[in-house]
Amino acid sequence: MKSGCIPKKRILTLLFLIGIIMLLGWLFFSGTSESLKEPGPLYEKDPKPAPLDGYVICVDPGHGIYPQEMRGAKNPEGTRGAFQAEHELNLKVGLLLEEMLKDLGAQVAMTRTQAQTSLDNRQRADFANELDADLCVKLHADSSPDPQIRGISVLIPGSCAGNDKEMLQDSAAAGEIILSQLLLSTGAENLGLVERTDLTGFYWSEVPVVLVEMGFMSHPQEDALLQEPSYQRLLARGIADGIVRCLVKGV
Repeated sequence: MKSGCIPKKRILTLLFLIGIIMLLGWLFFSGTSESLKEPGPLYEKDPKPAPLDGYVICVDPGHGIYPQEMRGAKNPEGTRGAFQAEHELNLKVGLLLEEMLKDLGAQVAMTRTQAQTSLDNRQRADFANELDADLCVKLHADSSPDPQIRGISVLIPGSCAGNDKEMLQDSAAAGEIILSQLLLSTGAENLGLVERTDLTGFYWSEVPVVLVEMGFMSHPQEDALLQEPSYQRLLARGIADGIVRCLVKGV
């Protein structure tokens, strides 16, 4: 071999090393330029719409404090337990339910958002009718002379003048599902689905409607539960879950 000549093998090795260095340099500068770009969002938006998007729900926390001239023989504030009046419990659960339903995408209309009210039961029905609500949920608590009775029931309209067949069927279907979800959420005693033909709020309703009796304030243990914020949230969650299941197909 003549002096000054570079062996072919060494030339190939040299070319290989130069190629590696160029590749590493390209990767380095490419990564640097990428890091200078505007950062993207941390989380991609969920493309699925909220389950109750487009639905209108009327929430009616029963009773309230009425002007003196509207107070009749019956107590418009409802029953009372050892810790709170019924109208107070109804409103607490109603406001929790409103929040949950809005989070699920629903348009929520409340018949009241404070203790004071001037809407009677027919006006509350008219309120839901004017909204053409997909469902009206009335919130109440129960009482009995027998302090051993406890549990949850859901009242639905029986056949009344003015109530059409479809409205009655939809009310019954909603009541059954809401009751089922309430029992799952709270573990309360099941007092069933009850048809009523004597309630003003049902008689004048043109939209599907249910009335939830959330428990007995005359039962000492259940009354204590009903004043617990965590239990009130379980009640609201059970109702909200039931509303989703009865209105949204495939859930």
